[in-house]
Amino acid sequence: MAANATVRIDMELPTDLARLRLPEGVDRRLQALLDKQDRGEPLNVDEAAEAEGLVELSELLTLLRLRAQGSGSSAAE
Repeated sequence: MAANATVRIDMELPTDLARLRLPEGVDRRLQALLDKQDRGEPLNVDEAAEAEGLVELSELLTLLRLRAQGSGSSAAE
């Protein structure tokens, strides 16, 4: 039986939170994979795994930005 777990990670955030985004080249690659999928072209196994990993990373970076903004950080821009 799987149990839910809570993980707390303490980390220092950069003062320039706008940097918490995928690098431009990585974002372009993710968009290319998603565009391919949107055109109805199936992703191969490696592409699907890559897209899934990049989406998860993008969501994590978004969550970190939002949490920093919610904490009232003046650097959250």
